[in-house]
Amino acid sequence: MTVQVISSYKLDNDELTELREKLSLKEGDTMTNVVDRSVIAGMIINLDGRVIDLSFKTQLKNLQKLVL
Repeated sequence: MTVQVISSYKLDNDELTELREKLSLKEGDTMTNVVDRSVIAGMIINLDGRVIDLSFKTQLKNLQKLVL
């Protein structure tokens, strides 16, 4: 399995290890961390074609849709 984690800052080894455990990644699975400051906070996880968007940026966009 290939996982790409997009975050507003570079995740440290402890954070990456915790994330690997929470995603139940196995030994041969690869995970990369891409820094994108526009994410603001949180992260976007691309998991073999599936996207889990936990970013603050998306939450703000969703809130804006509700308000307007």
